[in-house]
Amino acid sequence: MRCDVVTVLINYNGLDDTLACLHSLRESDTLPFVVLVDNGSAIGNRVDVDVAKEIYPNIHVIQSEENLGFGGGNNLGINWALENTVCKYVYVLNNDTILRQNSISILTQYMESHIEVGACSPRIMSLDYPDIVWYGGGYLNWKKGGARSPMINKTFDDCMDNLDVTFISGCAMFLRREALEKTKGFDERFFIYCEDVDLSARIIKAGYKISYVPSSLLLHKAHSSLRGDEGKHFFTHSITNPRLTFFLEHLVYGSLLNLSLHATFVERIQGQISLLIRWSKWSVSYVLNRRIDAFRAMWRGLVRFHKQKKLSRL
Repeated sequence: MRCDVVTVLINYNGLDDTLACLHSLRESDTLPFVVLVDNGSAIGNRVDVDVAKEIYPNIHVIQSEENLGFGGGNNLGINWALENTVCKYVYVLNNDTILRQNSISILTQYMESHIEVGACSPRIMSLDYPDIVWYGGGYLNWKKGGARSPMINKTFDDCMDNLDVTFISGCAMFLRREALEKTKGFDERFFIYCEDVDLSARIIKAGYKISYVPSSLLLHKAHSSLRGDEGKHFFTHSITNPRLTFFLEHLVYGSLLNLSLHATFVERIQGQISLLIRWSKWSVSYVLNRRIDAFRAMWRGLVRFHKQKKLSRL
């Protein structure tokens, strides 16, 4: 199948968001082929193929019987795209996003004129607070424990320059086919969280640059269903996050795994100290609010990491 861009979407119990994203893709001035992976959603939230094709005819739907995680689900779509199309680019996109009409064409044109770039990202703004930046450029800093996104919660005026970056969010990764073929997609040892940090690092190791292209705009729901009363400055480690323990377990595991995979010995020690300090500060709030379950989640993440480390040595 001939097409320039394949967009990979995952639906996991977020059918309304997924259908809204398909509607926005239909309005795009560049109509990509879409691979939609239903990642083991519950009955009532599963993608109906006929409904999806009615909204967006140029689509292939993959039904997974189990939740394969962010990386595993996306890899299903990525592998299908690489095996069944001659696309130049794969656009990994969160299902809770809305694209501006020219968003994809801007990214495509940028990649066509920058052959040294293996991946790029649009400017990502909050859907509910469109003046607030969700992603405006990011960097790998192993001494600080992983990836940093300094523009988060800033206004769009602060992040309107094209940038060479070293980290882009898994929310929107516009990937060159050759870079995907070299890196083999997401590492499925990461179930959710931190897999975008790992893939960014491996794209750079493969010899490519990564870019931030702010003229391409994407709106992201950005945890709005979890935000509660914290408005636009919601943080996933907040005690008001009803999935706090899930987040903490995977964050601890993923952060430590990334350090072990990509950091030098000295960077790894510095990164672990930085993470310990940060997580200790969060813990003060958990203690004051009697969230012992948060500590248990962090401990589970630590145990998982050490088990994975032992398996890697076998």
